[in-house]
Amino acid sequence: MVTVSLKVSDAQWARLQSLATEYELSPEQLLAMSLDDWMIDREAEFEAIAERVLTKNAELYDRLA
Repeated sequence: MVTVSLKVSDAQWARLQSLATEYELSPEQLLAMSLDDWMIDREAEFEAIAERVLTKNAELYDRLA
C-alpha cells in the first residue's frame, strides 16, 4: 500500500472533518472512498462514451477497414 500526503487549506480540512463526522468515518476513510468513487465513475463514463462513438461510427470504420 502507498501512503500519500496531501496539503489542504484549513477550510478544506474543517469541511472534510465535518463530513467525515457526519458519515461516522475518519477523514482518511472518507477521502479513500471518495477517490474510489471518482475513479469508478470516470472509468464508467469513458466506457460509455467510447461505446457510443464506436456504435455511431461503425459504418465508417467498416468502410475504412
